[in-house]
Formats: sequence, C-alpha cells, structure tokens
Amino acid sequence: MHLQPSLPTADPAASCARPRTARARRAGGFSMLEVLISMSLLAVGMAAISTTYSMLSDAAVHERRVTHALHVAELTVEDLLLRYAGDPELAQGGHAGAVAYTQDGAPGGSYFTTAWEVATGTPIASARQIRVTVTWTERTGVKTLSLVTVRT
Repeated sequence: MHLQPSLPTADPAASCARPRTARARRAGGFSMLEVLISMSLLAVGMAAISTTYSMLSDAAVHERRVTHALHVAELTVEDLLLRYAGDPELAQGGHAGAVAYTQDGAPGGSYFTTAWEVATGTPIASARQIRVTVTWTERTGVKTLSLVTVRT
C-alpha cells in the first residue's frame, strides 16, 4: 500500500499575508519606527550644522570688522605722525576724530568713529604717546580697538 502525503489545506486569507521571517521583513522595507528615528537623528544633525554655520559666519563678520577698524586706526596714526609738532591735534589730552568711516574702512561713513589721547613726556621727556581708539557697534554690543604709538 502506498500512502500519499497529505498536503495542508491552504487558507486563502493566509496565502495573502506577508511572511513573518526576518529575511522577509528586511526585504519588505523599513518600519515606521525606524523611519521616525532616522528623521529625528537627521533633524538633530541639521540643527547642529546650522548653529555651527551661524557662529562661524558671525565670527567671520567680526574679524572683518576688526580688520577694518585696525585699518582706520592705522590711517589715523599715520595722519597724526605726519603733522608738525605744534599742531593742536597733538596737544596733550583727548581729541575726537573729525572723519567717520564706513563699514569697509573708507572715509565718509558713520560706522567707525575715532578718538585719540596724547600724553606728553611718555615714555621719555621729549616724546608723546598717542593712543588712537576706534569704536563701532556690532550685534553683540559696542566694540573698541586701540593702537598706541610714540612720537619723538
């Protein structure tokens, strides 16, 4: 006698269902939880990059303004050093600059303002110490830069 193996009866609803093996799940795509976690990590990374970019951009703007302020201070020092010894601008005490400068350091604006102080007899009796101060306003507040020279 020969027995035929019996085949399981196929349930039509079960044949349409997805297989539940790990391999079959991987082939089917990502779960909603995996997608949400990935999107959250991507959002945190983008926020960190945006913050870093903003800080670097602000630092670059500040450094450019410091460079322009230094240029303005150097122009003022050169102007004062070229004046004759009896010039009223070289008298002891504080003086305000007559020329204001643009953000790029060109004369005629109102971004950078200059002032200087002259001290006689410093560091030697026949010398004058000249301290030029450049002032400007940034988003974070008022900034100053000072440049000191001696004229004999």
